[in-house]
Amino acid sequence: VAAPRAATMPPSTPVAQAAQVRRIVLLVDESVRGDYIDWSSGNPYTPELARLKDKIVDFGPAASGGNCSHYSNAILRFGAPRDGLGRQLLTHPTIWQYAKKAGFRTVFIDGQAGFNRNPGKLQNFMTSEETKDMDGVYALDEAIAPPALDDKVLDITLNEMKSERPVLLYANKNGAHFPYDRGYPDKARLFRPTMSEVSADSTLARVNSFRNVVKWSVDRFFARLFDEAELKDAVI
Repeated sequence: VAAPRAATMPPSTPVAQAAQVRRIVLLVDESVRGDYIDWSSGNPYTPELARLKDKIVDFGPAASGGNCSHYSNAILRFGAPRDGLGRQLLTHPTIWQYAKKAGFRTVFIDGQAGFNRNPGKLQNFMTSEETKDMDGVYALDEAIAPPALDDKVLDITLNEMKSERPVLLYANKNGAHFPYDRGYPDKARLFRPTMSEVSADSTLARVNSFRNVVKWSVDRFFARLFDEAELKDAVI
C-alpha cells in the first residue's frame, strides 16, 4: 500500500543556464550483495565489471535507509536527507519535479511490474499522483520471462537515451531475487551444483545459484550497457 504524501514543496534549487549533462540514468539493482562483485582482473564471477573498472566510480558499501526495497526506492525518489527520513520524506520534492524544473524529460521503467498484483502496477510507495510528473512510464508485464527482464529494461533505456531532449531515466532492474535459478537461462548455469540440481538445500548450491544470476543480470547487463550506450553527456 502506498504511503500518502503531503503536498510537496516546490523544487528550490536554481537551474543552470546550460545543462552540462543531458542524460541522467539511475539504475536501481536489487538483492545484489556488494561482496559478490569481484573487481580482480580475469575473475570468473564478474569479469566484465572488472574489465570496466576504470570507467566505474566505486563508492564502496553503504548502509540502507530501510530493511526493504520499498523504503530504499522511496528515499531515492523523494530525496530526504539522512537526518530527515520521517516527515521530510513525505514533503520533499520528488526527483521527477527537480528534473522537470531543469527541462528534462522524465521516464520510469519498472522491470519488476510483472510480479506485482496490485491494481495499477504501482509499488515502492509510488502513487498515481507521483506519476503525473513522469513523461514516460514502462511497466514490464508477466509475458516477459524473468531472464529477459533486465535486457528489456536496457533496451528501453538505450532507446530513451537517444532522445534529443535531455532525459532523466529511473529504472528498477529485476536484479537477483530469490529463487535465483529463475533469473537466468539454463545456458548461464556456470557455477554448479545449483539449488535446482540438488535434492536438499545447501550453502554451496545457494551460493552457486546466486553467482549465476549475478553474472547474468549484473555483469552481463553492464557489459551490454557500456558496449551499446552513447555515453557522451551522460551520467549513469
